[in-house]
Amino acid sequence: MAYKKLIPFINTESEALANILKRAKKYVDAGADELFIFRYSANSIERDEFLSVLKEINKAIEIPVTAGIYFESLEDAKRAFNTGVSKIAIQNKKLDDYVEFNKAIQRFGSENVFLEMDEKEFIESEFTTYSYIVKHLSLCDEFISKAEGCDCNIMLRDSLRKNDMTTLLGIKNVSALSTNAWVDNNLMFIKKELAKKGLDMNVFLTSLSFADFKLDSLGLIPVIVQDYKNDEVLMLAYMNEEAYNKTLETGKMTYYSRSRNQLWCKGDTSGHYQYVKKLYIDCDNDTILAKVEQIGAACHTGNRTCFFTELANKD
Repeated sequence: MAYKKLIPFINTESEALANILKRAKKYVDAGADELFIFRYSANSIERDEFLSVLKEINKAIEIPVTAGIYFESLEDAKRAFNTGVSKIAIQNKKLDDYVEFNKAIQRFGSENVFLEMDEKEFIESEFTTYSYIVKHLSLCDEFISKAEGCDCNIMLRDSLRKNDMTTLLGIKNVSALSTNAWVDNNLMFIKKELAKKGLDMNVFLTSLSFADFKLDSLGLIPVIVQDYKNDEVLMLAYMNEEAYNKTLETGKMTYYSRSRNQLWCKGDTSGHYQYVKKLYIDCDNDTILAKVEQIGAACHTGNRTCFFTELANKD
């Protein structure tokens, strides 16, 4: 299913690599579908530096990245894709050679090469079959008519100060929304809310309802938690139905405390959040296995895992 994507953007100009990586990672943990990273400087030194930044980003995160680059020839596109990005974006106002641009499309596919322009340029252009990033939106009738009438793929870039996400993503041929307004937002929650309004979003969908689980006498199910990268067992906790639904809604592991008789989101106090990657149920439907990205320590003692005390050993 082709779902609508939420793609935060990061302008890397005058930004330190550490800050860029920190922000990118934060967006990934919050539930971003992809990232749009750009630096359109024509300066050769900055262009080389940006390629190095892209390499580091693609090593650090596991979701697709679109790179906004300064483009003069097919070679610029090749160098960008060699960093590991999935797509590139080229500003129409800085594009002098459409022959080279079309070479890039022929080489890498029109779905992977975006032409970035403002709404007015889009309306007045004769292009109809490209992938576009369109910004400076008024959502006038002329724009909507052309967007919905041409054979194209559109990502809208917007501040979200005037336009709402439901309207933007509801336009035919708009596949994604990009903004820098989600710095401290839980994107999984936003996607859930948009899905409730009828938009196809990339959210956690459960194959079983909580009623299908075999619960203990308190209505709880145990959850074994593993690091999704190396399968290290981190901890064991319990969920009730509310905790399970909250986990699916936010993408952050939420449990039920038997001692305090209340819900708790792992990390709300310590900052050591667990971001859901996958959930499994065992053959008897009585135990959940959660594959997570663990931030910091899983154990309240400060240890990475709660299972650090050796109990028995056969040597």
